[in-house]
Amino acid sequence: MNSFLYDLRLALRRLAQQWRFSITVVAILGLGIGASVAVFSLMDAVALRDLPFSDPDRLVRIYSTNPGRNIQFFSTSATDFLDWQQQARTFDVAAMELLSETLTGEAEPARVRVAAVTQGFAPMLGIEPRWGRWFTPEEDAPGASQTAVLSYELARDRFGSPDDALGQDVEINGLRRKVVGVVAPGFRFPHGADLWRTQNLVYSPGNRDNRELDVFGKMHPGVTLPQAQIELEATAAAIERDYPDKNAGWSARADGLRSALVPESVESGLSMIFGAVLLVLLIACFNVAGLLLARADRRRREMVVQTALGASRARLLRQAFAETLALAAAGASTGALLAVWFVAAAAAFAADTAPLAELARVDLRALAFAAALTVVVAFLTGLAPAMRISGVKVADSLRESGRTASAGRSTQRFRRVLAVAQLAVSLALLVGAGLLIESLRRLEHAPLGFQPDSVMTATVAASREALPSQERWTAFFQQTLERIRQAPGVVSAGLSSGLPLSTGNTSINISSPEPSALDPGATLQTYWRVVSPGFFETLRIPILEGESFRDLAPGADAAQVILSQAAARALWPNESAVGRQIRIGSSGSALRIVGVADDVRQRNLEAFAGPGIYVHYAYWGWGVASFAVRTSGDPTTAVASIREAVAGLDPNMPLFDVKPMRALVSDAAGQARFQSLLLTGFAAAAALLAAVGLYGVLAFMIEQRRGELALRLAVGATWADIQRLVLGNAVRLWAVGAAAGLLLAWTLSRWIQTFLYDVAPTDPTVYAAVTALLALVALAAAWLPARRAARVDPATALR
Repeated sequence: MNSFLYDLRLALRRLAQQWRFSITVVAILGLGIGASVAVFSLMDAVALRDLPFSDPDRLVRIYSTNPGRNIQFFSTSATDFLDWQQQARTFDVAAMELLSETLTGEAEPARVRVAAVTQGFAPMLGIEPRWGRWFTPEEDAPGASQTAVLSYELARDRFGSPDDALGQDVEINGLRRKVVGVVAPGFRFPHGADLWRTQNLVYSPGNRDNRELDVFGKMHPGVTLPQAQIELEATAAAIERDYPDKNAGWSARADGLRSALVPESVESGLSMIFGAVLLVLLIACFNVAGLLLARADRRRREMVVQTALGASRARLLRQAFAETLALAAAGASTGALLAVWFVAAAAAFAADTAPLAELARVDLRALAFAAALTVVVAFLTGLAPAMRISGVKVADSLRESGRTASAGRSTQRFRRVLAVAQLAVSLALLVGAGLLIESLRRLEHAPLGFQPDSVMTATVAASREALPSQERWTAFFQQTLERIRQAPGVVSAGLSSGLPLSTGNTSINISSPEPSALDPGATLQTYWRVVSPGFFETLRIPILEGESFRDLAPGADAAQVILSQAAARALWPNESAVGRQIRIGSSGSALRIVGVADDVRQRNLEAFAGPGIYVHYAYWGWGVASFAVRTSGDPTTAVASIREAVAGLDPNMPLFDVKPMRALVSDAAGQARFQSLLLTGFAAAAALLAAVGLYGVLAFMIEQRRGELALRLAVGATWADIQRLVLGNAVRLWAVGAAAGLLLAWTLSRWIQTFLYDVAPTDPTVYAAVTALLALVALAAAWLPARRAARVDPATALR
């Protein structure tokens, strides 16, 4: 141990003397290890670490399913939930509905995320308010006193501190609630909730169509997921037998809570990014190995002398390992510091695309990963110098002299192999980045079914207390729209209960009292929107058949609906849908179809939405209304007009989600953009490292062959000939690396295929462009060594 510590002190002294070399190596390793630790921390928080709840392995998310309608993951009705709660034997259940509601009172009105939960929600998850208490069972009963639990952030911003918030009243959608608790700082489950309130569910056996609750379960100790699934299916089957008109075909399924919170696409994307960053780290190791190998060759005579004086080969290897370990440890320490910044930036960027990303930290697990990387990096970077040292022969080395002897051909060959490996791996990463960039480009330019440019959007929430009747609701928004349309620069305006590509995509079942393609008694699941006249014109959604909505006189028949083209084809594939009727659910009132609109991308950019319906806003008022305002110029100029129009009629109705429609489209590509940006950054770093490695190989070659180059110049070679010689070496290395890289990229392409939109994983254009780009990088890396080689002074070199 003492001898190793001596070797370590000696290594640190040598590295300090060669501080430029040491800083270069530490910087390369620090960037590689820092990026690796950052991505590991992000993946650990999202996919590996236990959820921050009590007994997370026993927690499940319970969905309603209807295999006959191809519905696998759906919310649950309050009545079904209460039946599950009463009949469950192997697990406990709790329900939640995430809402966006208006917080009013003495302070400025604000929009907050509200989680309406059943009383057992917090005990099931192991949530204990840091201040105050959770709801009691009595407070969750219909007609009970209204209470609320606040997030720490809301309590601080609204009341100054959690202690000051306890016992105060908050006014949510016009209803006063007493604050009974405040949770710990940072806790915002689910989905950034600001406030939790009770659900106060009412059991209504006939009301099972309104499926809006997210249900969670906690299996009893010893119960497995398959056992809980069997009980769920049996309970759902019993409900189906008792209520065949409402629950025909409906069943239930349970999934682990993590798999429910984190989509498989997010886990797969992080795995892809993690693999990419490890490849970058591998290139960094190759690069450093080349530098250490060159350093070992420069010190070869020193090691020969040490050997001649009695130093064993094991002692020399131990000294080399001590230096490598010191460099790797310094690189890991630098990387850990960089990872703190990387994690904060990545978590903020991924907050909307990777659930639980806000929990990412450089903690003990991340530091343990960094320590493991230190050992691996020390081994990978120190292997080549160790092999070089083990091959030192005293007799042969003492017969050698000068610089030529210090750099053998075996070293040059090995460094060429390292350079080729770096070029190959960097090309594979560049191909992956190129495919993702092309996929993102096509995704962002995919036909939407509407025109988002020059459109401003803003959302308001209309409470039933402020607008208690359908007539009041319609009149309020009709007046608001009229005011907006009269503003300068406004071309048209409309509103909807939900804009395309926004959150809150609500589904509903429809049927028809007329003969249709549906089986008798069957329903069709559709997305649905409540929209005003002017909505289709503002977003320029084509009306393919019939007509758009019009403003109606008070008392006129508002039971009108416009179908999407997919819905019309599903109901009447070979006939016109205009003039026919549909029902909401299986027994609702009939609505007359006045038009058929073109399909649009509602839920995501990857595909057009399925069947959908648009209901006239005079028929069915909705709590949340989103304005869409088309302008003749910059859409942001409409914000003041929207704000003034709303405030002029109700100053307590705040605007939120104010953004151009183009921003909604951009946000919908957030996950694809996050993946492509990260992979592009890693690929660029890999290409830069590969260029540095190639530069080092060529510079080393010039140093080794300096006498040969001088002799060539002395016998008549021109500077251009020498430059061609060096560039020819670079081209040969690039060609071998490119061939290996293309093969590697083709092999790995199947792993990236699931992340691509409208791009083949073997797209020849991307492969050709990336290969050409790497050729330019290689030539740029070779240019300076080629110029230096051409300027060799023959007389000086030969002396």
